[in-house]
Amino acid sequence: MYVLASIKDKEGEKLTIVQMKWLIDQSFTDGLNNQTSEEYRNLTRNIRESIIDIIVKSKDERISSFNKLNSFRFTPGSIIAEFDMEILTFESAVFQTKDFNTIFEKEESAAIISKMKVKTVTVLRVIQSAA
Repeated sequence: MYVLASIKDKEGEKLTIVQMKWLIDQSFTDGLNNQTSEEYRNLTRNIRESIIDIIVKSKDERISSFNKLNSFRFTPGSIIAEFDMEILTFESAVFQTKDFNTIFEKEESAAIISKMKVKTVTVLRVIQSAA
């Protein structure tokens, strides 16, 4: 877990899952179908590090901590990466897909994303647990 806010004692937290899809301008290889392959591990690590960097730089005060990325699926079409991002948000925080689109459209985020050769970022759905 990557803690972003130090005011956790002021308010409870809830799990927020953000379902995402990235179109990456790289050639798809069969190694991306194998979770134990070096290609798969490297790409998931690079995406995870990029996401953490983006979330930290967003300085969104509604986000308490980055928890994890999971449910990775890679499919051909350059590389289409689909995954779930789990973060902890404060109980009063309400997120919609447009909120995360805004985070990923910021200039700081664009620089990180372009290093990964990501052509498009799509936030498919935001699911928040009950407060």
